[in-house]
Amino acid sequence: MNINFLLIVLFWASSTSFAQNLVKNPSFEEHSCLPKEMSNFHCVNYWKSVKGVDLNFYYHADAPPRSEGLVWFKPPTFGGYLYQEPRTGDAIISICVSNLLQQSYYIVQGMLTESLKAGHKYHAELYVNLADDCPQTSSSFQICFSDSMFPSMVSMSYYHNLRPQVANSDTNFITDKVGWTKISGTFTASGGERFFALGNFKPKPILHGGAPEDSKFVYFFVDDVSVTEVRDSFIIEPDKPLVLNNIVFATGKAELLSASFAELDKLQSYLVSNPAVKLEIAGHTDNVGNAAANLSLSQNRAESVRKYLTDKGISPDRLTAKGYGDILPAAPNDTPAGRAQNRRVEVKLLK
Repeated sequence: MNINFLLIVLFWASSTSFAQNLVKNPSFEEHSCLPKEMSNFHCVNYWKSVKGVDLNFYYHADAPPRSEGLVWFKPPTFGGYLYQEPRTGDAIISICVSNLLQQSYYIVQGMLTESLKAGHKYHAELYVNLADDCPQTSSSFQICFSDSMFPSMVSMSYYHNLRPQVANSDTNFITDKVGWTKISGTFTASGGERFFALGNFKPKPILHGGAPEDSKFVYFFVDDVSVTEVRDSFIIEPDKPLVLNNIVFATGKAELLSASFAELDKLQSYLVSNPAVKLEIAGHTDNVGNAAANLSLSQNRAESVRKYLTDKGISPDRLTAKGYGDILPAAPNDTPAGRAQNRRVEVKLLK
């Protein structure tokens, strides 16, 4: 099966969702250099390979072709000439879950933009794809969070003794070699977690399929990692805007979609419980397209959120809607992840 190259450009897709993803460089677009050789994981910003450095790779669309004609962006299926396109953007990474010697220590580390708060709930998710030529697959894939960086110069018993906060089900074998399989879970933070690691933490990964003589090699591609806070209630601090999670609009419009209602209902409950509070609802966009159109769209979307709340009984004089367009970016606009972070709705306390 040959999959032709397709550059996926995301701009106001079928719907636009705003959630504060705490992962730095979540789709691996930001890089310090383009990969040119096998040991290339150092190229991707805010990520590092802490174990199995020779079998964890980084791929980018702009990387030069290899001498044998393979483009680094299109990762070979561990020896074949078939390719896997990114789920979004131009880049992906790969992780080896199990190799010929059945050593399961291929782990990569990412970073968060801020430390997790003790007692708060978070939702973590990522997407994986099984390499085409793998005769077997595995269900052993976990996410582990820590308040310190994960060490590389330690015995593997260190990693085997960790207790990942998010784990794929042992019976959920990842078999899709064309599309992407979501691995996700919700957990309560201990507090202070700023780093996380992806991969297999089991002493022996759970394998499935293939004949006994097949290799024990399982290779996954990874894209679009996210960690977002799950709010049961709101805490809005003075002079600190709060990004609303999962606010979804129709494409290029200010029409709120039903996926937004759960978050807005929590905000409505907060306002009922705090009758003296007045809020500014701020709409923001990325810098793609016309600046005047972005400003108008951000204003209209802020007005839609305000109307939803006033229709729920909140007094209109407690809410101010203001659109800022693209003038206050929360992240650089030069990557899909950055632009997604900039398309947001915030609330802040009015004095």
